[in-house]
Amino acid sequence: MNILLIDDNPFDRTLVVRELRKEFGEIAVIEVSNPKQLESAVATARFEVVITDYQLQWTTGIEVLKRIKARDPELPVIMFTGTGNEIVAVEAMKAGLDDYVIKSAKHYVRLPVSIRQAVEKRRLRREAREAAATIAHLHSHRELILRSVADGIIGTDHQGRHTFVNQAALEMLGYQADELIGRDSHKLWHHSRRDGSPYPAADCPVHAAIDKGETSRGKDFFWRRDGSGFVAEFSSSPVEEGGRNIGAVLVFRDVTEQDRVYEALRRAEHEWEHTFNSISDFVSVHDRNYCFVKVNKALADFLGKKPEELIGRHCHEIFHGLAHCWPTCPHREALMLGTAVSREVNDDKIGCPLQITASPIYDDQGEVVATVHIARDLTAAKKAESERQALQAQLFQAQKMECVGQLAGGIAHDFNNYLSTIIGFSDLILFKPTDIPSIIEKIKQIRHAGERSANLVRQLLAFSRKQILEMEPVVLDTLIERLQKMTNRLLRENIAVHYALHGGQQPVMADPTQIEQILLNLVVNARDAMPEGGTLTIRTAAIRLDETTTDNLPAGDYQELTVADTGTGIADEIKPRIFEPFFTTKAKGEGTGLGLATVYGIVAQHQGRISFESHIGPGTTFRILLPRAKSGQERSGQDDRLPAGGNERILVVEDDPLTGEMIRDSLAAMGYEVLAAANGEEGLRVFGEHEKKDGIDLVLTDVFMPGMSGPEMVEQIKRRNPALKALFMSGYSDERLARQGIVEQTAHFLGKPLTLRKLADKVRLVLDEATGGVDNGKDL
Repeated sequence: MNILLIDDNPFDRTLVVRELRKEFGEIAVIEVSNPKQLESAVATARFEVVITDYQLQWTTGIEVLKRIKARDPELPVIMFTGTGNEIVAVEAMKAGLDDYVIKSAKHYVRLPVSIRQAVEKRRLRREAREAAATIAHLHSHRELILRSVADGIIGTDHQGRHTFVNQAALEMLGYQADELIGRDSHKLWHHSRRDGSPYPAADCPVHAAIDKGETSRGKDFFWRRDGSGFVAEFSSSPVEEGGRNIGAVLVFRDVTEQDRVYEALRRAEHEWEHTFNSISDFVSVHDRNYCFVKVNKALADFLGKKPEELIGRHCHEIFHGLAHCWPTCPHREALMLGTAVSREVNDDKIGCPLQITASPIYDDQGEVVATVHIARDLTAAKKAESERQALQAQLFQAQKMECVGQLAGGIAHDFNNYLSTIIGFSDLILFKPTDIPSIIEKIKQIRHAGERSANLVRQLLAFSRKQILEMEPVVLDTLIERLQKMTNRLLRENIAVHYALHGGQQPVMADPTQIEQILLNLVVNARDAMPEGGTLTIRTAAIRLDETTTDNLPAGDYQELTVADTGTGIADEIKPRIFEPFFTTKAKGEGTGLGLATVYGIVAQHQGRISFESHIGPGTTFRILLPRAKSGQERSGQDDRLPAGGNERILVVEDDPLTGEMIRDSLAAMGYEVLAAANGEEGLRVFGEHEKKDGIDLVLTDVFMPGMSGPEMVEQIKRRNPALKALFMSGYSDERLARQGIVEQTAHFLGKPLTLRKLADKVRLVLDEATGGVDNGKDL
């Protein structure tokens, strides 16, 4: 089977191909991900079925459908998508779509079924059309033959030589009269059998009539003058004179066409019967007495009987076990109204809901004499509708989450500027010696509040998947101890929590906010699994995996985090799905189905692994392995001294006044000479003023500013001084940075909010690195 798969998502294409090959074995799938590939595939290849997504980067599935159907209206097209809706489905069906399948893990198994149905329907439509065309053609030719038929008549003497031939015979045999008269009939048009083998004269019906004096009738093959032949229906009778046979008379007609017609009709009837029995819906014909006249195989199988066992029996008896008509019988209404009647019938005796359409059958006088019923089992359709509604609810939930994510991303930039000011000025005060301990303590509290606010922003960004991963050495035991109060607040009074922290001081390279998210999500998941109370245990341990116990991870040192509950456990049938996004066993409104999916994603981002064990009764244990930080990555400890600075000249370009002031004061406190600009245009002017006079060693600029952006400004400066070093900073952290050519995880980017130490370390790192040519944002 050749299948054309149109989808610009390579992951979805891989999943579709995998499911198709599991179902169909050897198939040829042509994958299309752009319009050029589509043009080539449509022009050069033939397909049995086309599968297309609805939302494509260059067009929509509706436009693809219209194009395919314009080229080949009979080619089955299936839309397999996760972004469509009911309106799209209706529009697609009107345009000729064969089926519409929702794109999700549990719907992949429906795709092969949909393909089989679409291909089968196409075959049935084609066969029905060909049968109808054949019958119409044969009817036309039959009438023509009946109007123009004329028997051929040939007379022979006692030696089988022609004595007379009528015009019809001449036309059928292709001879002129003088070419036949006096010549042996058998040698001219009856010399061989149809397969070319010799035909003995003794077996010839003409000679049999002469030699035996018997009339013979039948069919035989007669040869024409041009070497072609035809099947003739004949009657050969002896001619007697004086008591002896003096010859024979052969009356024949060319029956080659009435044979083809009969064969075509027989074949058409057979094909119609095959088509009738291949329809998956339940099809039957009922007379005016409510009795079955004809039933297809699908209905007979559904009722568990042979078709002949149903013919003549009342439909209300078979379907409903009644001796009288079903109260809302569509057959009765169709008989009375003379129009098609469609109704859903749901009777426990049938065993499933049926959508029944009864259409009237008229006789030549226009009277309704019977009805044809088409019934469809609605079980799968109702289940699909329920699943569609569930998917719709998930879509609405995802859209709401996207709105929250956009809001979080929008406020992060300004909020990070404010936090940079709070934390940065707090650091400046704390790094300067003072004799007023109470003021130091208050400043520390201010800074701590700023850090907590920064963590809150990062959690919002983590929720919206727009955060920058700030990897640093993290000691799990210390992080868990710091979160104990928050963890305890999440639990009810009937849940006891035990900590067994044995991970030591060996850190992992991680984003601490993300690790906090893992722990809190698992705690909430455990709490919800213990509605009647129980025990929550949080453990850590330092372990080593070797080549024999790699646990699907590289051999090496790891920190293990275990969260165990004594809750209800996870049923075996849902275990494979617990990490799926939006999958939840909670009641509507009580969960998003994203908690464990988020945990899984974070662990994967950190090159770790999550596994679980669960049984109904004992509860559930989640086990997370994170790689230990490599040598040289361990943090040396907090230093309350002012970070190391330098004496280089730095141009600071920042449009937020307070943030700019904090950065300038901080750099100045570390010994740097600082020049300031409030936007990109002003930055170019300041650079020009100092370019030839005393030069600038580093440009520290915000990425997004009114007018000219930071990368645009740096690009213009680099044209004049390619060796100049640049360091970018921003409170944004989503795809907008990528559009500016900024790669977040490099030494040339500084994420806000800023701390004095982070600022000092980044500036010193960029200033001390060897000059390697152009290093603006577009080359990072």
